[in-house]
Amino acid sequence: MALKIDWENSEMRERFRKLVDGRFKASFLGYAKEMAGKYDGELRVSRPWTDQTGRAKESLSAVASYPDDQTIRITFSIGVDYGIWLELAHEKKYAVIAPTLHRVAPEYLEGASAILRAVIEGS
Repeated sequence: MALKIDWENSEMRERFRKLVDGRFKASFLGYAKEMAGKYDGELRVSRPWTDQTGRAKESLSAVASYPDDQTIRITFSIGVDYGIWLELAHEKKYAVIAPTLHRVAPEYLEGASAILRAVIEGS
């Protein structure tokens, strides 16, 4: 005798999806917040300019957020009005955000992949 479950329309499928989604989102958001804290410090340490007032250095940030159900984001920013010129002018000699992002992206993706594997495998 065989037991057939309509997985596509089952309550069990929906509960499983919610469990996996919840674990995945919580794990990913926690990881993003941890890494954003690390990258926040790296931005300040790796800036290529010499401070005049310290305002640009203090305004550098990396912040994790969860803007909607499909997105977990780390936003890198510089909060002074002349920050755009530090990033783009002088052949990007004083840029810190793009170089930091390119340097840390492989590390972030490796960690994100490990979380995804752990959630899928149920560990």
